[in-house]
Amino acid sequence: MMNSNNNNQNNSQNEINQNAFPMPYDYYADESVMPYEATEIPLPPNSKQYLGLAGIFSSSLGYPTEPIHYISLTTLRGQTLDFEVCYATFQALKQQQAQLSLSQAENLWLWVSVESGHELENWRLFKSDLPNHLIQSLYEKAQHFETLLNLLELIQGFKTQVIKDFAQSLLYNENLMASWLSIPASKRHHHSFPGGLMVHSLEVAQMVKHNLSLIENEISVQETEVTILAALLHDIGKTQTLTIETHTELGRLVDHEKLTLLVLAEPLSRLKAKWSKGAITLQYLITWKTSAGFCKFIGGEMIKNADQLSTKLSLRRMGFSDKPDYYNYAKVMVGGQSVYLNRI
Repeated sequence: MMNSNNNNQNNSQNEINQNAFPMPYDYYADESVMPYEATEIPLPPNSKQYLGLAGIFSSSLGYPTEPIHYISLTTLRGQTLDFEVCYATFQALKQQQAQLSLSQAENLWLWVSVESGHELENWRLFKSDLPNHLIQSLYEKAQHFETLLNLLELIQGFKTQVIKDFAQSLLYNENLMASWLSIPASKRHHHSFPGGLMVHSLEVAQMVKHNLSLIENEISVQETEVTILAALLHDIGKTQTLTIETHTELGRLVDHEKLTLLVLAEPLSRLKAKWSKGAITLQYLITWKTSAGFCKFIGGEMIKNADQLSTKLSLRRMGFSDKPDYYNYAKVMVGGQSVYLNRI
């Protein structure tokens, strides 16, 4: 329960789905096929979300009644919000708070999702050394909070300082982040919903990170993290070729892969001045294609394979999200053509 006078949302679930994921006018020909945007990222019904600096977590004395547990956050606009939570949620929050030891440069953030009945639906507690205004700006640009949090945690986890600095510098580029966090990965193919490009980019990076962990004794930390960064950035050229609804004028003429190094020109220049070998390796991994033959770094094939797997997983989610477990096949429309998927 939230102790704040907030109006309940009046939109129905259908209205939420339609407004959040507008469908391109020519998206599919077969109306019996579930539109992609309505199935890939399910939205919580009638929920409100709040982000702020974590406040006090406290409980009432509990006598003669049961204790009541509260958590609070303070938005950057100065509004303090209190939420009544159950004992299990309160204990989980307190436990994570204890595990997140803060440095002097870090702040503790709390994000909550609240149902229409003011019941706490979901929460995330995280720390960051980024400026408060930057966190708020990224939050306002992001289509899906979970995706933004995954991005921040991936970057926070880099151990090589020049790589972390490179990745964090991208977060300060407002125009780049506004696009990267909001546009789809494609118009009528995989991850074709607002925010899909970042979802896809993170999936590829996380798959590559997992695969590299299997051979961590045979590859340096620096090469590992450059490869993960290349996986994250492999489609960043699309920020110049797509909007939420259509292709840009440039995107109708120039392939996104030819724009990747242009988008990254300034941070690559700074990286080269600090670590030339790392900058060259990052450029090579981002631009390498299977048609060029054997990749000189072990991560090249990993990135391509993860890219394909993320794409196919997207289509699989699209095809089976509305199907019961006993359905072994599904059909989706990709670029106006039928694609058939199987599972067992």
